[in-house]
Amino acid sequence: MKPVLHRIARLLLAAAAVQAGIALFPLAKGALAIQLIAHSYRHTPGARPWPGADFRVVARLQAPRLGVTQHVLDSMSARALAFGPGLAPQAGGRGLIVSAHRDSHFAWLRDVRVGDRIEFERPGQSRAYRVVTGEVVDPRKQQLAVPAADLLVLTTCWPFDALGGHAELRYVVTAIAIDPDHD
Repeated sequence: MKPVLHRIARLLLAAAAVQAGIALFPLAKGALAIQLIAHSYRHTPGARPWPGADFRVVARLQAPRLGVTQHVLDSMSARALAFGPGLAPQAGGRGLIVSAHRDSHFAWLRDVRVGDRIEFERPGQSRAYRVVTGEVVDPRKQQLAVPAADLLVLTTCWPFDALGGHAELRYVVTAIAIDPDHD
């Protein structure tokens, strides 16, 4: 009878190992994607981070007080937002809108304070911004307008700790460009 119990135990251990592998695979894939995105920005900004990616890495976003550095993608598709913040298409060289998920890439927005410095860097061009507002907006009642040229707008779903995938409200952080000589 003991050999049967040993076989069952080995089978259960193998099944547990398979389940652990299945559970850890998305985490490993996500960590690898972040590394490939950072490598792409450092070495070939504006390129796709891997063959078949449907987005390009176009900028770097930093919040120094919070120790946050993220790479910004040129797409706001659901698939791209799984890998990082997305840059909205610009209208005539106006301000910037960057969006990301509240439970991953923009979870740090909950800790942003008025006065915080945010840096937005593209290849050969860097600009610093100072946070002026953080507010909850209902997009059904108030539409997000294309910001003025000296504004950076960061958006995510609200509330941060909501369970489930659907959120009606948005958290919007607005930052104004800082004159580099008067930082």
